[in-house]
Order: sequence, then C-alpha cells, then structure tokens
Amino acid sequence: MFDRQSVLKGYGARGEVLEELLSYGENRFSFDDLNWPLNLPLADEAHLEAWDRYFEASQDQGAFSCLQNRFPQLWFPVEEGMSQQDLYRAATLRGDSEYQTTLSHKQTLQAPEKVRIFCYPTLAGRVPMITAGDREDFVFLLQALFQKNEPHPVPDAVGATMGSGYNNWDRIRQYQKKWMKEHPFGVWSEEFQQLISRKELYQDKFILLSEGVYSNLDAEEVGVPPQEWSELSLRIRMEHESTHFMTARFFGSIHNCAFEEIIADYTGMVEATGAFHADWFLRFMGLENHPEFRETGRLIRYRGTPPLSEEAFGILQKIIVDAVRHIEEVDRRRFSGEKRSLREKALMFFTLTQGNVEEWASGHLETRLEEWDQDLETKITGLG
Repeated sequence: MFDRQSVLKGYGARGEVLEELLSYGENRFSFDDLNWPLNLPLADEAHLEAWDRYFEASQDQGAFSCLQNRFPQLWFPVEEGMSQQDLYRAATLRGDSEYQTTLSHKQTLQAPEKVRIFCYPTLAGRVPMITAGDREDFVFLLQALFQKNEPHPVPDAVGATMGSGYNNWDRIRQYQKKWMKEHPFGVWSEEFQQLISRKELYQDKFILLSEGVYSNLDAEEVGVPPQEWSELSLRIRMEHESTHFMTARFFGSIHNCAFEEIIADYTGMVEATGAFHADWFLRFMGLENHPEFRETGRLIRYRGTPPLSEEAFGILQKIIVDAVRHIEEVDRRRFSGEKRSLREKALMFFTLTQGNVEEWASGHLETRLEEWDQDLETKITGLG
C-alpha cells in the first residue's frame, strides 16, 4: 500500500502539519461499493427523459423561455430576502402556480438567445447542461437556480456549477397528470406522499455553464488566440464539470479539494486539446510562478474546511506542482492523438480517482496505470 506519510515527511511535513495534509489529501472515493464489472457508459438517470423534452422544446421557443415555463425560480428577481417571501416559498417548496398570475412580469435576460440546453455524454451517462453566453445572465441563472434567488456573490473565476437534488416541479406535475389518467378514482395526495420517497422521480442533476474564458484567464496568458481560447474554454469547462458529475454518480460524492480539481482539469484539457498541459493547470490555480502564489487563482477555493495552515498550504502547493508535472509526462508518453477512445478515457479516470496527489507527485502514476491497464477488461464492459 502506498505510504502517503513518508512522502509528506519528505516534503517537510511534521506534527500537526502532517496530520492536516493526511486528512486533506485522503482519497474518499469508495471503489468497494461499485458493482463490478461496470458497463460503460452507465444508463441515463431518470430525469434525462424530461431534459430531452426540454431540449426539443428549446429548439422552437428558445432555451430560456423553455426553462422559465418549468422552473418557477426564473420568474422571480434576485433580491435580498427573496427566499423567505411567501409567494416564492409557495412556488418553490409546494409547487403552487399562483406566481404566474400574481407577478406583474417575468424576469428577462440580457441575451436570452445565447442560452442553450443539451444533454452531454459521459462515462456515467448523459448529464443535462445549460450554457449562458452572457456573464450577467450566467450569474442570474446561478443565483436563481442554486442560491434561492439570493444575491450571494459569484466570483469572476466561477464559470460553472452543478446542481444535485434539484426539486423539479414540472416532473412532478407530469407524473401527476399520468397517474391521474391511470387512476381516475385515486387520491393524489396519498400518491404524492409515496412519491416523496422516490427522489429519482422528481429530483434532477444538471450543470450550469458560462461561455466565458476558463478560470477567468485571458487568451494571452495561456498562449492561445482569443477565438480559439473561447472555444477551448467551453470544452474544458464541460468536461471538467462532467468529471464532478461522474465522481458523484460512481462514488456518491464530490470533494472540494485539489485532488479532484486535478482530475477534472486533466479530463477537460485532454478532451479539448488532446493533451494535459501542466503549465495551464498551474496558471489556473495561481501557481504559475511557484513558489509564489497568486491568490486570485482557483487553489484558494480548495484550501479545505477548516483551511489548511500556511505551512501545510505551502507544502500542498509544492506537491501539486510535482504531481501535475508527472501526470503530464506520463500522459504524453502513454497516449497520442487528439481523440481518446472510451477505453483510454475510462483507464485514466479510474486510475486517477483511485490514487492521490502524493502518489502522483512521487512518480507512481505509471505503476497504478499499468495495474489498471492489465485488469480493465475484467472490471469494465462496453469498451468496444
């Protein structure tokens, strides 16, 4: 078994700092709970049927109009205290439709024509995505859909978020309509109580994305022409967020830490460019001039809860630099070409998610990759 403690001591971690980093970097993904062999990609979750309908409707009426007709949050403004107002609570917590006649007007966007809905394929099945081409619109959608229409700040570096367990009253109404047709003498209130325990019938996962530049970095900072960087940014962001969706579906959890951010950015860059760029990742994190740290980089958001001490955070930065350099070296030696096969994607996803940052920093990724490569066909089917 890989000895994380020895590696951390090699980076100078001792005493409480060592304990901090051991806790922070622990891999909490449980492979034992997976039903091997896995057949990839996984079947879509139940809510994809509704989102396929939303996509079709959006082709005629526009994506924002389609969403607004189904999600009551998008009728309300983003204002301090909105989540506590009676009409808002009735609409979002009980599914009441009174707001449609009580409110004087619907909310509008700066550029509703730049909002899109689609379902994106991943190893864990498809995931619904909403993209917004205007930054103000993205912020409004994020605050409305994920912050209960409260004006909580959205940092400039935030370009996406994933909602899980989102109560979709449109799906509940569609279920009610079908059930009442099949049970004309049934009591809906009793069926509704049964429905509550079956969350897959009304709770959705979906991803909201901005079409702005990735990690709030200009094209010159990554050495790519502006138009190309804009296109790459969206592709990186889609795959990055898809990775969080995959860890949620495979392992039942998402971890707000450097470990998972490396995996997500690796996946995003490989899908967008065919390779992992360690220099890009370090710039995304604010480590482009390590040992200096730029606090506007994303790593500040992954310092942990409670936050790592200054000494522990400094050691983590050094480990990250070494880890991503090693990943880049292994990736370029192992793979070639811009398009990865399903097998190659699965191989790297499960190899990376079973490891840890210290393991990568100390040069052990190749060994774990070889182990997975030898056993992949016995653990995963559907690879072609």
